[in-house]
Amino acid sequence: MNSVHPVSLGSLHLESNVFLAPLAGYTDRVFRGLCLSKGAALAYTEMVSCEGVFRESVKTVALMERADGEKNLAVQLFAPDSDTVIRSVDGVMKYSPSLIDFNCGCPVPKVTKTGAGSALLSKPEEIGKIVKVLVTSTGLPVTVKIRAGWDCDNLNYLKTADAAFSCGASAVCMHARTKSQLYMPYAHWEYLYDLKAHFPEKVIIGSGDLFSAADGIRMLEQTGVDAVAFARGAI
Repeated sequence: MNSVHPVSLGSLHLESNVFLAPLAGYTDRVFRGLCLSKGAALAYTEMVSCEGVFRESVKTVALMERADGEKNLAVQLFAPDSDTVIRSVDGVMKYSPSLIDFNCGCPVPKVTKTGAGSALLSKPEEIGKIVKVLVTSTGLPVTVKIRAGWDCDNLNYLKTADAAFSCGASAVCMHARTKSQLYMPYAHWEYLYDLKAHFPEKVIIGSGDLFSAADGIRMLEQTGVDAVAFARGAI
């Protein structure tokens, strides 16, 4: 069986299951355009602050500008709660995105201390509320980026994924590390295998320790995930 194949994220049908993951400071329109030209089927924007969109911050909204030839615009948002998200929807929709991704995985302290990013891993119910708000208010496919949990004593990826799917998420992307692990020492691909085993009918996107094309094929074959998202490896 060919590991690389078309995949659908809700109503969005993509030519392959190889994506560029969102990377703050890197996946701007130029880098996205480069990766798309080299075969990425989808390229996520940098993290876009819902609060910044609501306040019409010039630097924030510029992150949603399409790359040349970017057919499908995948905007990744972050916020601490559903109230902040709903205030940003009108501003986000001005850029005609094809898909919305919501970040529940960023481990950086300046994000988590606001209650956003990985801080939401401890609030599956809020993740569900955010997904429901985005699905109902945009009518677009919504994906959710998570980590395996806050730390190895608090692995709750099954619970957070269930909250997202139950409220209408089209896919869940998991970086197979905990928040506390940051980017070391290695990604636990067995968590991805477990996540896919628990949600066999749902779209699971894998991320973590993908530094070559061979790594991507290996993750698809070993874990059974439906797609892979290259982050640091793409740089």
